[in-house]
Amino acid sequence: MTFLLQLVILLCIYIYYMLINDLQVYNLNKENNPTIVDKNSFIIETCQRWLWITTSYQEQPPTNAHLHTNIQCFKGIEAYQFLLEVATGLRSLLIGEPDIFGQIKTAWKSFKSSSQLEIKYRLTNIMQNLFQDTKSIRTQYLQGLGGVSYASLTRKILRKYPPGPTLILGAGQLARSIIPLFETNQIMVWNRNKNRLNLLQKEITKKHNITFITLSDQQLSSALKKAQHLIICIPANSSDSKWIKLWKTGNTNIKTIRTVFHLGLNYRDKNPWDQTKHYYCLDDIYELEKLQNEIRALKINQALKACHDLATLRSLDGSIRTPHGWEYLSLFSY
Repeated sequence: MTFLLQLVILLCIYIYYMLINDLQVYNLNKENNPTIVDKNSFIIETCQRWLWITTSYQEQPPTNAHLHTNIQCFKGIEAYQFLLEVATGLRSLLIGEPDIFGQIKTAWKSFKSSSQLEIKYRLTNIMQNLFQDTKSIRTQYLQGLGGVSYASLTRKILRKYPPGPTLILGAGQLARSIIPLFETNQIMVWNRNKNRLNLLQKEITKKHNITFITLSDQQLSSALKKAQHLIICIPANSSDSKWIKLWKTGNTNIKTIRTVFHLGLNYRDKNPWDQTKHYYCLDDIYELEKLQNEIRALKINQALKACHDLATLRSLDGSIRTPHGWEYLSLFSY
């Protein structure tokens, strides 16, 4: 093999396996609707930012990017770590959301299929590693991270109990967010305002594959006796005492656990509902929210550290499977 051929092969390998140290990423937040125009580069547009990904061989930012004073530039390991944090959703307004990963994959697929630029080949290995590392971090730390809401926290507590007929009092935003979380069709909804109740049913059935029964005032009494779970999405009501009597005389099966969730009261509020068994109010929701936020914060911190560690490993030789000696341990402390 001639020296020239060997040189060409080595050059091709180097182009494909671009070192992370050569990577450069420009980040521009979408304030005042800025735009970046550069047909000769790999640019990712999301609803929150512009990303311009290139190599150290192109030192200048993209065309007209110099007009924006809030542009950030990341190089080498920091550039790869930043991309990883963006791809995993750790830089999103809704932390941990998965949609951004799909946007990046779609942008890369489009660029790779349409571009004839050398940068496409230089970035291929970087992007493949990015996709692999993003999946790994999301699986280990961000799976099911989600957000917290009254609806999701109520459903989380309710999962401890066997499913059964569920009665919801109210037709406001809280009821609107809770109803779609139920997989069962045994849902009954009552509200004093019938027009609002009908509007709620129309909106829910249009957006979700869920059916539920709307109750008249006359049907509410029997529903209170029949229901296994009661979710109250209205403030304290003058009819509470009457409703509790109906609730206590209902479903007397000793094996049936019946729950009450009052999302309009705290324990400090004087009300007769907290005398019932398996009663929950806003204080229980807040306590669970606190616990969920602590777990969420722990997972996010673990994911951020994983981004740092994977970026460091990738910078050593491009492989996360290659064993490295103790002399590299200092790179992973920060």
